[in-house]
Order: sequence, then C-alpha cells, then structure tokens
Amino acid sequence: MSHDILVTTGDYALKDVVDVSVMGHKFFYHWDDAAPTGTINLLHIFPATAEIFDQLKLIRKWDNVSISGREILKIDKYDSEGKYLGYMTDAGCNTILVTSVTILANETPVP
Repeated sequence: MSHDILVTTGDYALKDVVDVSVMGHKFFYHWDDAAPTGTINLLHIFPATAEIFDQLKLIRKWDNVSISGREILKIDKYDSEGKYLGYMTDAGCNTILVTSVTILANETPVP
C-alpha cells in the first residue's frame, strides 16, 4: 500500500468542526461541540500504475478528490516457491486498487 487517504462527508469534511488525521493505517478524529454527522472512511491504496502513484502524491489534506478503482477483499500471500503463507483482509477500512484519480478542488472539502 502506498497511501492512506481519509474520505469524509458531512461534519467530518468541515475542518472547523472536526479535527481528523491518519497515522499508522488508522484514523483519528476529535470534535468539541455536538457529535458530528456524516461518514468517514479510510482507504488503503494500491496504485494500478506509476502514473496513478504520481497523481496520488499530489493530493493534500482537505482536497476534494474523485478516486476510482476496485475494492480488494482478500490478498493471498505465497512465497517464491508457491507455498501458501496466509492471507490479509482489511478490518474496518477499504483496500482499493486505484485506477483513476482526479483532484476536483484544492483545499475545498465538500460536506
């Protein structure tokens, strides 16, 4: 995974209402007044190409973006000799093979 991107709507997309951050593949948020409404999703990103990787590097906090791709539900792991080593699934987040990235507006969240 090359990136963790937090996608928010509603109050979670209002930087004056909710403070959000991502560290170590986990998201954190804090608010001072009434409990926020809206959605908050953490995307664990696998870029499909080097071009997509470069586009993902341009995204900054609070940008309004469109990200498309396929969700990965399970990753099977094998060693170099083909021996099955186990699998990975994502608990609570979304692991995405990203095929398209568009920055719609810089530092302009949409509630």
